[in-house]
Amino acid sequence: MIIFTPAHVVVNKTPVILEIQEMDSGIEWMEIPKDDCASLWPTQGRDSLLRVRVKGTSETTPSFHFHSTHSCLLQLYNKVQLTLGAYDDKNKNKRK
Repeated sequence: MIIFTPAHVVVNKTPVILEIQEMDSGIEWMEIPKDDCASLWPTQGRDSLLRVRVKGTSETTPSFHFHSTHSCLLQLYNKVQLTLGAYDDKNKNKRK
């Protein structure tokens, strides 16, 4: 048996449906339902950048690196505020 696990998992804890896209990949937007998650298989390596938008809108967040731990508040002009962040499981014990 072979089991494939994703390199990253994107969790949507917002009250809206989000879409993410890896910059410069040519890959379509990936939908993430509210209170759900999706696997992310980056194609551009460690320097990959993501951008996010609310489904049904064309406005996007600034691109950001998703491989390092960070948290930031991104406000879109369509009046939805999203807090985006990456979680690094390797540092889990250091924060306690």
